[in-house]
Amino acid sequence: MEYRLSRDNITWTDWQPFQPLEATFRYADFRVVLVTQDTTKAPEVNQLMIRMDVPDKDIARTVTVPVGGITASYGYTFYEVPVVTPTAEGISSRATWSAKTKSDVRLQVFSTATGADAGGIVDLRVKGY
Repeated sequence: MEYRLSRDNITWTDWQPFQPLEATFRYADFRVVLVTQDTTKAPEVNQLMIRMDVPDKDIARTVTVPVGGITASYGYTFYEVPVVTPTAEGISSRATWSAKTKSDVRLQVFSTATGADAGGIVDLRVKGY
C-alpha cells in the first residue's frame, strides 16, 4: 500500500510506501498495488481499514468582554466549528456565546441578578480539530 499527503488538495507529496507516521496534512490518498506471479489468478482486496487519529486542539484564554459584547478570535482556525465553553468570572455573572465560527465567537456577559448586559471577564475554552 502507498500513500500521499496534501495540505491544500492541489500540491501532493510523492507516493510513498505506507508506514505509521506523524504528519500534518488535510488530505490523504491511499492506493494498493497488487501483483501476482500466477497469471491464472487475480489478486484482490476484500477489506481495507485505515485508522487516523486527529489530535484535538484545546485552547484556554481569558477575554475581557465590554458591555455590548465582543467577537473574540481563538488565535487558530479549526477545520470544523469547535466546542466553545465560556465561563464568566464572578458569581453574579453569566457568559453566553453566539455566532460561533471556525476562527472566532461572539461573547456577551450578563448580570444574573438583573439579566442586563454587564460586560466582564470570561474564561474561554475552545476544543476541536
